[in-house]
Amino acid sequence: MPYCPKCGVEINYGVKKCPLCKFSLPPLEPDYTRKSYENFPNAQNIYDKKVKEFKKILYSVIKAICICSVFITIFYNFYVSGKLTWSKYSSVSIIAAMLYFYLMLDLQWDFKNFLIGGAINTFILLLLFDIFDGNLSWSIRLGLPFIVMTVCLLSIVYEVIKFTKNKFFNVAGYTLIALGLYCIGVNGFISLSIQGIFKLTWSIFVSIILIPLGLLLIYIHHKLPNSLKLKLKKKFHL
Repeated sequence: MPYCPKCGVEINYGVKKCPLCKFSLPPLEPDYTRKSYENFPNAQNIYDKKVKEFKKILYSVIKAICICSVFITIFYNFYVSGKLTWSKYSSVSIIAAMLYFYLMLDLQWDFKNFLIGGAINTFILLLLFDIFDGNLSWSIRLGLPFIVMTVCLLSIVYEVIKFTKNKFFNVAGYTLIALGLYCIGVNGFISLSIQGIFKLTWSIFVSIILIPLGLLLIYIHHKLPNSLKLKLKKKFHL
């Protein structure tokens, strides 16, 4: 609707004088060709786009720093020693760190892909360290089982927590149980590598503490009244 340019009162189309102040009005005709939604453009959420751009810039900076660090360490090691010694370890470590940052900052990777990519990156890093030592002695016998065990346990815990509707004490319980099982695996594979037998020593004491505590937290979570859960969540800002 048009308005009087003198007093601001709303007027109808075709009126020659303002009904309030009697101000002479020019001929006013409605514009039927203009669509109403043109005044209100579609809202666009640009937050995700800005986050992606920021992560790209951040990773570019990290990549440049890592590449420069690799060249500096190799040049310094070769300049001082005349051959590559310690710089081999530092260089592959820096490259591995750069790949870890890539996995963390890439928005197209979900948790599972990040876990698998991180495991592959870690195994290659350990394998190169083992090769630099002169022979393949521990990367396959110890490193690979630890990595596979870590991926399996984290995947299971992630899936369990993901499909859990009410998350509270049970999340800590699942985590403690997974840590207890991981300690058992680490202890067993180390004894198998050194002594040739899967033997548990220190992991028994650790798992006796972690696994029952985790089960207790899960039990408390399911037996705790909803009203008390809500109070605790508000208290701890969960």
